[in-house]
Amino acid sequence: LWLWTRRANSDGEPVPSGPRTSFQRASTFERSTFWLALGVALLITVVRILDTNLSAALTGDSALLWTFKARVIHETGGLGGSYVEAMSDPRLRHENYPLFNPLLQMWMFQLRDASVFVAQRFPIQLLNIALVLGLAAALRRSARPVIAAVLLTIFAVSPVTRHALSFAGADAMVSFGLLVATDAWLRWRADRNTSYLRVMAIGLTLMIGSKAEASIFLLTFAGGLFLLYLVERFGLARKSASNRRGLLAFSLPLAVFLAGTAFN
Repeated sequence: LWLWTRRANSDGEPVPSGPRTSFQRASTFERSTFWLALGVALLITVVRILDTNLSAALTGDSALLWTFKARVIHETGGLGGSYVEAMSDPRLRHENYPLFNPLLQMWMFQLRDASVFVAQRFPIQLLNIALVLGLAAALRRSARPVIAAVLLTIFAVSPVTRHALSFAGADAMVSFGLLVATDAWLRWRADRNTSYLRVMAIGLTLMIGSKAEASIFLLTFAGGLFLLYLVERFGLARKSASNRRGLLAFSLPLAVFLAGTAFN
């Protein structure tokens, strides 16, 4: 994938700078409103995380699914025979789920101790903060600062966001991967800088490696790109940057998905 995008970048085709965004054209007051909303959203997220970390992870999917599997991997020493045998434990649900989340938590067990009940959430919670930053970046590019500030604030105060961005579940990880991939693809469509295709591939790979339901989003994403390719191929819409390159970026997440399926 890197060699392919490297070659695409060396074709000699100039990368247009594009017009000024609505954010750049906005007044200083509007831009200040956006930065204030981003600061508040980050503060709300961090405070929720700190409040959640005052108690141990003992209930819910975060503990009974993801952290439990991380402990199994840590205690069995890997993904070999002992791990497979432990998977027969009836307390372990969704044994075929992707392993990125529990591997991150298991990493913290390796660094600290398997007896910890809070520190293992840290890598996942960093991704939750990254979701807020990623959403802010996408809104900053596509909307006026005031509109972006309102939408970012709504996201930050939502009860659904409160639950998803506080614990160490995988829903926010899926959301972050899908958001990064979508924003990167839209940026690539705007200026044809193929570096964004690598970012899109990373986002989709993070998404598909986080939760089984992400395969639905991956198929939908690929289907949308293929449909757009057909529409432009047969002259039903204005042609832009070739969507075939976008489809090729699915090679990395597809390889991760197939590897997980084969392992299961």
